[in-house]
Amino acid sequence: MKFIVCSLLIVLSCLPSSLCSKVSKRIRDFKQLQIKQKRVAVNSNDAIINKIVRTYPREFDVFVLFTTLSEQFGCVSCPAAINDFELAAQSYNQGVASSEYAGKPHALFLIAELMNTQASFKGFKITSVPHIGFFPALDELIERDVWIEPEIAQQKSMMSAEGMVQFISQKSGIDFQIYRSHAREKVFFLLSLIFMLISIKLVAKDWAGLFGIVRSKKTWLIFSFVVYTFSVSGGIFDIVRSAQLFNINTKTKQINFFHPQYNNQFVVEGFFMGIANLLCGWTVALLTFKVPKIKNSALKSMAIGACSIA
Repeated sequence: MKFIVCSLLIVLSCLPSSLCSKVSKRIRDFKQLQIKQKRVAVNSNDAIINKIVRTYPREFDVFVLFTTLSEQFGCVSCPAAINDFELAAQSYNQGVASSEYAGKPHALFLIAELMNTQASFKGFKITSVPHIGFFPALDELIERDVWIEPEIAQQKSMMSAEGMVQFISQKSGIDFQIYRSHAREKVFFLLSLIFMLISIKLVAKDWAGLFGIVRSKKTWLIFSFVVYTFSVSGGIFDIVRSAQLFNINTKTKQINFFHPQYNNQFVVEGFFMGIANLLCGWTVALLTFKVPKIKNSALKSMAIGACSIA
């Protein structure tokens, strides 16, 4: 009798550890995919989604970005959404690692591209992209042929990095901020410091020349052009948000200079707008001060038309 009781206790004590090891194996396999792909948000297929999302019980949350890179669907915001989702996933992991949640089961992140996950799109009834789906942890044992639809972030604003972070924080119950790389700012600061040192060295040799440059109207005219262009281009926005220079579609290799989201921009896009505004200012100045001095009526008419079009 004692032998039977002891055997039952041993079996019961082993059951939870076996379940935990099963979950741990899934997480270990997921981390191997992260290492292989060098991403936090793993590019998935139907098999990966079935293993990570649809194998129950599941003791961790899963966030899935449903998207497509196929040209036939013409989704201009999808490539940017993938980059923002990766940034949100990285920020989540860094926030979890540096908080009281460290060491506890937390969310995993998957990217479901339509051409690789058509069965998942059909099963979860995803009809538009891009969308983020939230799959909360489930302790129940559910049959494989049952498709549990995710909670979808409906607002378009959720497709920015900030909106994704807000949605993930709400659903996971973990507050975190976006962690952006400041490498570009450090390089800019270093270059500015080098330029300053070189300028000081040159100025020290010729003070009279320095005062001549400072008193020159052309110097302040050029300076005002630079400041104006930087201001209207959203340069401060780019520095604070660590905006990309531009985006390259990983499949078509097409370069996108204009951000598809209405509340975001690329660095190159901003300077395009800044230079365009500067050109408009120049045409107004020409139309006001230079064109009236043209004596030839035909040439003056052409100048007025060119400035007006510009």
